[in-house]
Amino acid sequence: HGIPLTYEGMRLCVRCNKPELLPRMKEAGFDIHAPPQFGEHVVTHAVNSRDLAAVKVLHEMGFSFAEHDAIEIAARKESIAIINYLAPLHPGLVDAQGTQGATPLHWAAQNGNLDVIDALLQNKANAN
Repeated sequence: HGIPLTYEGMRLCVRCNKPELLPRMKEAGFDIHAPPQFGEHVVTHAVNSRDLAAVKVLHEMGFSFAEHDAIEIAARKESIAIINYLAPLHPGLVDAQGTQGATPLHWAAQNGNLDVIDALLQNKANAN
């Protein structure tokens, strides 16, 4: 394994809207799949930041979005673009229960966001 990608590396790549640097960091020997030493994982950070460009780059690089409750986070953050991008790629995540036991549809309903509810239902979320 290479050098772990730390939270600082994430901050530079994702928070500064430079997700295209992630493949370069991998080529330079950084272990982009290593868990961060502190802070949140790069996938979680990208979804929390509602950064579709970063999500796309991470997906292209082979990151697992299932391990990080990506659609649940996108529903909580009201990111329809990320829901619509990830749902066809990972249909099981639309109904997956997150760490708190709620599905993305539960979060959307709790937040009262009809657009997110609609996006989830259009992506085959179970309404029951």
